Amino acid sequence: MVKKGYILFFTMIMLAMGTALITQIFYMGNLYNSYVALTLDRERSRQLALGGVSAAMSQLMLLDKKLSPPEDKEKKDDKGKKNSSKSRSENQKKILELMLQVQNRWQTFILRHETDGIDAELKICISCENGKIDCNKLYNYEIHKFLSSGGHNTEKLYKVLGGKLTSFLRDKNITDSVTSFISTQKRPILTVTEFLKDKKLAQAFDNRIFYMPPEPPQKKNDDESSKQPQQVYLTDLFTVHGESRISLWSISPSLQKAFGLYSDKKMTPERAKEIMKKVDLSQIKGPDDLSRVLETIYGGKNSALPVEFLNTLDPKFEPRVFSVLCYAKVGRVGQKLLALVEKAPMKDGEIIKMIKLYWI
Repeated sequence: MVKKGYILFFTMIMLAMGTALITQIFYMGNLYNSYVALTLDRERSRQLALGGVSAAMSQLMLLDKKLSPPEDKEKKDDKGKKNSSKSRSENQKKILELMLQVQNRWQTFILRHETDGIDAELKICISCENGKIDCNKLYNYEIHKFLSSGGHNTEKLYKVLGGKLTSFLRDKNITDSVTSFISTQKRPILTVTEFLKDKKLAQAFDNRIFYMPPEPPQKKNDDESSKQPQQVYLTDLFTVHGESRISLWSISPSLQKAFGLYSDKKMTPERAKEIMKKVDLSQIKGPDDLSRVLETIYGGKNSALPVEFLNTLDPKFEPRVFSVLCYAKVGRVGQKLLALVEKAPMKDGEIIKMIKLYWI
């Protein structure tokens, strides 16, 4: 007698369909859980990176908190003026000592859940915009002419810089591209990344747009940049938030490399204090004083530097705008940003505010 097996066949089909459905639900649920974890880590890392900007702003304002509000003119006497001037001078020296230690270098903070509420890594790097070439301050957009100030020709500065950068930019001289781009603008440049509109500049700098500090040495005896490639970065060479002259104390790493001033020697608190003892801000006037400071900080002498570059150096230390690079990593997700912060004077002292933010 022949028995029909459709019941068994139907049962097997239903079991297979059920298995496939359950497996699909499992994979979707597992993928969703992973996605939720990554999304949470990404948001946490974004918030932590923004917190890094606040940490940098706190460092920059911490030494200025003793600035007292201005007194009434009737009550202010000569002694009060001297005390106020002395206080500002002392704070200026303190913030210079701080910047000598931290500028253009990673500051790394390891956060633990037991003490900080989260397992994460935060890095911040503070740089002075005064240590870069300000494109807008060296060109008059109304009459379309490069300015000459303090005895130096700014157009020649671009030519000298372009020649120095050829070894870093695949043997490409960017002088003509930079000067022609600036001279064709009808308004001041709003952000340095506008240079990327020029195809030659975009190819020359490729992905070297924002400055990346060297990684800290793995061993105590290693130099900070012993294994780091010698690169220059677009936004580390030029700025639109600086001054007509370059700060002697805050020359950007890219300009240091271009003019042979870059040193791998780590700036320790002891070395920073030693420099502050050797150098007096109020006594830097002539070329001999300039040479002594260059040799003390960077290990270079003004005899080896082009005159066009030397004439742009400003011995004063009065930074107003800083760039803050932050990198935050939570779990497997990292977020990086660059913020520009500015010190603004007020009646009762100073405040520091964010003026630009880039997620990179």
